[in-house]
Amino acid sequence: MKTVCEKDKCDGCMACLNVCSKHAIKVHDSMKAYNAIIDENSCINCGACQRICQRRQSVAPLTKPIYWKEGWAEDETLRKESSSGGFAAAIEQAFIESGGIVCSCAFLHGEFSFVFAETKEQTQCFKGSKYVKSNPKEVYPKISNYLKDGRNLLFVGLPCQVAAVKNYIGDNEKLFTVDLICHGTPSSQILELFLNNYNCSLI
Repeated sequence: MKTVCEKDKCDGCMACLNVCSKHAIKVHDSMKAYNAIIDENSCINCGACQRICQRRQSVAPLTKPIYWKEGWAEDETLRKESSSGGFAAAIEQAFIESGGIVCSCAFLHGEFSFVFAETKEQTQCFKGSKYVKSNPKEVYPKISNYLKDGRNLLFVGLPCQVAAVKNYIGDNEKLFTVDLICHGTPSSQILELFLNNYNCSLI
């Protein structure tokens, strides 16, 4: 089995799927680990998947923070509707008020996927913690298109997803990112298994 990065070390950022011109990669979720598996019959050995893989390529050296800050949303309603004080929600809404667009994870139609918001009302779907792996598949080209149109864009996601966005986009002064503290995210199959035990569903 040929994989993009070391076996069982894939973070599931899905960026390799977006850069493969031959659609020769499938990301397999075994519930224990992700693997980006390459179809060797279709692969042309261009190396694009390995160059985009944040497991194989370091975007930037680790640096010490300039300073630390903590806080919560001043809006009491926003704070109560959120899982962690509404800090991310307040940033997202302020970014949109400045004319930008926000991309983050939402639970829609039974899936944890990434969507774009251009109004404060549209950011409502970003609220709440998602304790399973989200799927950013196909979001990278869309981010690129918004940036090419001259839009300021804020991406909010896990550190591996932020690294993948930066690998895909490169240096761009209109791209802003917020990466969340992550202790590891389990497969969504585990949540489905739990719900099935109680005759429930994600939808």
